[in-house]
Amino acid sequence: MTATRRDFLKTLVATGGMLTLNSKAFSEKSQIQKHTENTSQVVYRAVNGTPSQNIAEIIEMMGGIERIIGSKDVVLIKPNVQWWNQGASNLLSLKTFVDLTMERPGGFNGEVVLAENCHRGPSPWTSTESGWAHDFKRNSDISGVNHFGDLCNKLKNTFGTRFSVCHLIDVDAGGRRINNPFDGFGYVYCDGSGGNPLLQCENGASGTNHRATIMTYPILKTDRGTVIDFKNRIWNRGSYTGQPLRFFNFCALNHHSTYWGIGSGLSK
Repeated sequence: MTATRRDFLKTLVATGGMLTLNSKAFSEKSQIQKHTENTSQVVYRAVNGTPSQNIAEIIEMMGGIERIIGSKDVVLIKPNVQWWNQGASNLLSLKTFVDLTMERPGGFNGEVVLAENCHRGPSPWTSTESGWAHDFKRNSDISGVNHFGDLCNKLKNTFGTRFSVCHLIDVDAGGRRINNPFDGFGYVYCDGSGGNPLLQCENGASGTNHRATIMTYPILKTDRGTVIDFKNRIWNRGSYTGQPLRFFNFCALNHHSTYWGIGSGLSK
């Protein structure tokens, strides 16, 4: 991993942070930091309750939802919808977090956006090979809600334009490759073209063993018309507004085949 990529990841984390990180991660501006021996983070853990009780307890330990999320924030949630059952985010846990956000003390006039790329072609919301349309036998915990499609319909009916679902589509499946918000919505490739930097992750090998991955990030639009640039935050009428964008990763502990092994969330 190059230093440039580390800085880029810090910028992404600075847009919000992991749900279980200390709340300082939600407000600090991304910057290059010197190496320090103190690399500890605060992790909150709740067990033995229902998914709803556990997530509510974690939020309370962090100081309450009003400390984490402001009244006008755009809240971007990245779930895991590539699979179902225990391979996906728990549906009741995610619903509880959305409910807590919408009903935060002091009011909430912002937006909650669920954005995911499950790599299931041009219309993933119809794919029974993903958690969007494949019935859960476990890990839903909500009566009458069988998959993510059901959950999002329920949240949409409850919260209207304050809640959006944005399906991110692979470029080779019909998604658009773009350079900035002027181009519309899709994926920005950080490959050194179009005024974008070259950011890549390499394995350090040479010859036929060399592997390199170009970093990308999405730009999307909510049902309310808000343009979210995942790297640079909220865009409106030709400029970035400074409106807070909070990022939460509702990851699942998954086994990603013999090639990758066990994977979960990205941490700082």
